[in-house]
Amino acid sequence: MIYEYKKIFEVGYSDVDCTLRLNTVCASQYLQELATGIFVKLGVDYETMAAKYHSGWVLMRAKFHFQEMPHLGEQVVATVYPTRQAATYMRFEARFERPGGSPLFLAIMETCLIDITERSIVNVKQIAFPADIEYAAEQSNLKFERMNVELEEAAYTYEQKIYASDIDYNRHVNNIHYVRYMLNALPCSFWEKARIREIEIKYLRECVEGQTLRIYQQQNMQDGLRFEIKESGQSIVRAHITLDE
Repeated sequence: MIYEYKKIFEVGYSDVDCTLRLNTVCASQYLQELATGIFVKLGVDYETMAAKYHSGWVLMRAKFHFQEMPHLGEQVVATVYPTRQAATYMRFEARFERPGGSPLFLAIMETCLIDITERSIVNVKQIAFPADIEYAAEQSNLKFERMNVELEEAAYTYEQKIYASDIDYNRHVNNIHYVRYMLNALPCSFWEKARIREIEIKYLRECVEGQTLRIYQQQNMQDGLRFEIKESGQSIVRAHITLDE
């Protein structure tokens, strides 16, 4: 059986950017809400995992392909389903469409389990998923990059302190905030004209309240935008944004 979770979002005023289109941070939040919903449907939600396995789900990486961003007041029909299970991660694909079925954007994501105390990766295959679970064929051609290149100090843009409101149930910075930190490296005047075609984000390490992050950003006409967030010299998050020409 293919387990899928569907949710309808309505684009509100706090969800849009300076062009009244859905902003990228909110698109990431939609994906996070889908992840929560599908885990509940599979019976492996955050509270269950903490109680039964002393572990919690964390996002390893995500990639979006935007065909069109919905405007203020529009509805978005979002559907997510699992496409792969490995020892260290689960992969999901998500479709975002208008109520009539016209496509808006696609996303893929990989999540892993970490031990709540040790913060080490837990083998996903030991988890009791529904016995009849099947994995859907991926409908998109999205592929993850390696993103192994570290940005140099010349790309440093600004510093960001981590506060209590940035912390989620897993007691670390919620992945949504990292997207916001990176996009804030460029002014509104830039985003008024730029249109994101794809964004990929790779989460490498956790951060907690009280730490200070350094945000790096580099622009390249052929390659698009590269971002990196570091803490005490270690890479925390890397991202690549491709813009429409």
